[in-house]
Parts: sequence; structure tokens; C-alpha cells
Amino acid sequence: MPLCRLVQLNKPSTEEIVGVLNFIAENEGIQLHHQLAYKIASSSQNNLRQAIRSVEATWHTNASLTEDQDIKTGWEDKIANIAKKVLEEQSPKQLYIIRGELQNLIEHNVAPEFIFQTLKEELKKILPEQLQPPFHHLYDEYQYQKNHTGKKYLPHAHQEDELGERQNDQRKNVRKFLRIEEFIARFMSWYKGFVAKDLVFCADQQVHGG
Repeated sequence: MPLCRLVQLNKPSTEEIVGVLNFIAENEGIQLHHQLAYKIASSSQNNLRQAIRSVEATWHTNASLTEDQDIKTGWEDKIANIAKKVLEEQSPKQLYIIRGELQNLIEHNVAPEFIFQTLKEELKKILPEQLQPPFHHLYDEYQYQKNHTGKKYLPHAHQEDELGERQNDQRKNVRKFLRIEEFIARFMSWYKGFVAKDLVFCADQQVHGG
């Protein structure tokens, strides 16, 4: 006779998350619009912890939480910091540090697509104007290669139960995070090359009195 029993816990429904968000908002004295609560619950992909984090981050941005409020995830600053580190130093050591920060985002179930898009926007903010066109070219080239090379993972959904599908989603997310790390490594190499060229140009100008 088994001494323990496996219990599978399903994700909370959107309505359940909205109920929790409204409860928290009421107790914290936050005016949370009902439609915004639904949007936050939906965007969190039924992750209650992320939904609560989004309410807090959005509220800190604008204390008046209206229906059309832009939803924050609370991870924007973390990703912006990664972008700054990428430009501060291009080395294996720095890449290792960034890998740890990406791992932290994985553990908190932050969507890879959100990280990639936010990282791209943050890098654009920091890069000088003359590097914007080649950066867009680098990004577009990387996206093209990602979509047209490598074997696609095709799970046998009919052979998997709900737990198996969830594990499959986790494996897919890990692959996506590895793609983000690969892009960062490629960006580092690209950016370091431009910096080196710029230093050579400046030195040449000094030698020739430019």
C-alpha cells in the first residue's frame, strides 16, 4: 500500500487571479481597475506570483491604475541592467555573469520573448546613432538564421499528458534562453569589433594630425 500520493496542482484560473489581485489592492489601498486586473492576469499566463509582481511594478509607475494603463512586469530594470553590462565589457567573464542573471529570469518564469524584445529596445537606447543601422542588420540577420536553421522540436502531443506538456514547455523555454545568450555573445563580438575599429581610427587621426 503506497504511503504517499501524487497530487497535481493546476494553475489558477484568470478569475481566481483577478480575485486575489482585487483582494490585495483593496487591502493596500490601491485603486485597481477591474479590466486592468483581467489584463494583468491574462498577461501573466496564469502565474499568480508574476501577476502580483506586475500590479506592484505598474502601480509604482503610475499610482492611478486606469483601464488602458501600460502593464509592467517588474523585470524591466533587470533586463536594462543586462544591456548596460553587455556594453560595459565584452568578455567571457561578463558573459558568465549575464548567464547567471538569465538563469534567475528562467527561475521566475519570465517569458523569453519578452526578455529578447526588451533587451533589444534597451540596447537601442544605449547605442550611439551611427551604430543603429548595423545593429538592426545584426538583429534581423540573427532572427532570420534562427527561423531558417536547425531542427525544429516537434513533440508527440498525443503521447504526453498535461505534466509532460508542461515539461516540454520548460524545455522549449530553456532553448529560447540559450538563443538569447547566443545573441548576446554575438552582439558582444560585433560591438567589440566596432570599438576596436574606432580606437584604431582615433589613433590614426592623432598620428596624422587629424
